[in-house]
Amino acid sequence: MAGLESYGRLGRVKVRPMTAVSALQSMHEDVCHVAEDKGVTILILPFYKREIDGCDGPISESMGSGWRTVNQRVMENAPGSVAVLVDRGLGGGGPTLTLGVCVLFFGGPDGREALALGTRMAEHSEINVTVIRFVDGKVTESVSNGGTTSTDREMERDELDERNKMVDYVEKDIASINIMEEVVEVGRNGEYDLVVVGNGKGGGEDGRLGG
Repeated sequence: MAGLESYGRLGRVKVRPMTAVSALQSMHEDVCHVAEDKGVTILILPFYKREIDGCDGPISESMGSGWRTVNQRVMENAPGSVAVLVDRGLGGGGPTLTLGVCVLFFGGPDGREALALGTRMAEHSEINVTVIRFVDGKVTESVSNGGTTSTDREMERDELDERNKMVDYVEKDIASINIMEEVVEVGRNGEYDLVVVGNGKGGGEDGRLGG
C-alpha cells in the first residue's frame, strides 16, 4: 500500500484505499463490480505465489490454487485491462534514486498495452525505461493464416517510433536466440527493478506482468 501511495504522490494519481471482505468463490464478482462502478482502466492483481526468506535465500511460496482461480476469473470478466504483479521487492531495501523498467514487447494488443504503461512510467524523471522488442527476421510483411497482419506490424512500428523518443530501444531477432532463456535472464540479472510483459498469444495468467 505504501508503494501505491508513493506512486500517487509522484504521478499525481488519486489513490483511495478500500477494504472489502469476500469469499474466494465470489471474490472476482466483487472485484469486477467495483472496477466497473469506479470506471477503472487497469486492475492490478497479486500473483498467487510470493517470495519469502528461507535459510538459503528467497523461496517461492504458493498462496493456494484458490487465489490463482480468482485471478483467472477476474481476467475473464473484468471490464478493463488486468495486470498480475509478481512482487520480488524493490532495490534490496535501501533508498533507490532511479528505477529501471524493462518492457518485453512481442506485439499484439496486450503487448501494446504493456508498452503504453512503460511509456507512462518513462514520463517520470527518475524512471529509466528500456523496450526490448522481439522480432522474427525471417518473416515477411505478407499476411499468414492466423498470424499478424502487415497493418498490425505497421501500427506497432509507428507506435515504437513515437516512443523511442522517451525510452531506450533494443531489438532482438528470435531466429538467433532462445526466447525463454532471454526472458528468464532479463528477470534474473538484477538490472531492472520492474519487468512488464504483455500476455501475448497463447499465454495465461503467468504472462501478464512480472516485476
